[in-house]
Amino acid sequence: MPLIVCITADGPDAASQVQPRFGRAPYFVFADTEKGTIEAVKNPVANAQGGVGPRAVQAVLDHGATSPASEAPYQMAEHLSREMKIRG
Repeated sequence: MPLIVCITADGPDAASQVQPRFGRAPYFVFADTEKGTIEAVKNPVANAQGGVGPRAVQAVLDHGATSPASEAPYQMAEHLSREMKIRG
């Protein structure tokens, strides 16, 4: 199983800062350790009203992430644990 890490970020490029908020992070950066690829995806729920955590988790899972990385991992872990088992 490939390891696809999701990193919350302020922007889509390598110079972007890690975003401490999960659900409101402007971008998710996916790093595929098997393929050696990196892809930035705009968070579709970053500016939505209320309850963005579970919807952000779904967006991350839909993109194939197998491991989260964030400055606030407890936020992600709480939502992820409700959705599925995931390597952390």
